[in-house]
Amino acid sequence: MDGGGTVSFRKPGESWRDRREPFEVGAKTVVPLLKKRGIHRLDIVIATHGDQDHIGGLQAVIEQFPIGALLFNGSFSESKTLDKLMQTAVKKKTPIYAVSRGMILKPDSSTSLEFIAPLIHDLEGGMSNSSIPYIKEQNPESVVFRLEMDGASFLFTGDTDEATERKMLALEHQESPEGGDMHPVDMLKVSHHGSKTSTSALWVRRYRPTASVISAGVNNTYGHPNAGVMERLAQSGSNIFRTDLQGEIQVVVRKGAIQARYKNNPTE
Repeated sequence: MDGGGTVSFRKPGESWRDRREPFEVGAKTVVPLLKKRGIHRLDIVIATHGDQDHIGGLQAVIEQFPIGALLFNGSFSESKTLDKLMQTAVKKKTPIYAVSRGMILKPDSSTSLEFIAPLIHDLEGGMSNSSIPYIKEQNPESVVFRLEMDGASFLFTGDTDEATERKMLALEHQESPEGGDMHPVDMLKVSHHGSKTSTSALWVRRYRPTASVISAGVNNTYGHPNAGVMERLAQSGSNIFRTDLQGEIQVVVRKGAIQARYKNNPTE
């Protein structure tokens, strides 16, 4: 799911400042790491939304691995990165599917992906460009899904915002007014790198994550993760993992139990 991506803050006319061989996270990190772990094909690749910092690293993955299917949020944006990714998938004859709320994917008997968002897509008539909407602001359109795997549960959120969180919770209440199957999750992938625009108090109370993972760059210019988000997660009792402090975070599921380890010791 997603592949990171380098975001450029260059102003027009400053291309001369770019490196001759700029760092590309997909080719330099994601692909080598997958191959190092003995992975030579991928059944499913999920692009949560069209922003560069989420899908930029997927280009090298699509180019270098056989892919069973590419799943995306069902919308395009003014993104050359997304256009190139889709064109490469089409050229390689990789099936492309738009996902939305209510869809369930079951790769095997002990694994399921329940898609909670995006909420609405009018894609009747297939996958022609004319039937796919262009949506500039991609964060609210992020793919959100709950993964149940070998007895453990995860919630992946892309960059979804608080307004969309409220819509998802309202729909859940309509679909199951008595509370229904409202189980907490073992691990939450915190939305939007811990931005203050998401991971609301309602969201945290609903899912009560035992552990939370925040993907944020070291000394990033946005101030991620936000202090309020950190406080809400801490008050809920969630065990928080942060890539800006701990580096790569690995999670292993064994018979319903989650084991996590990380590269750096944040106390050092």
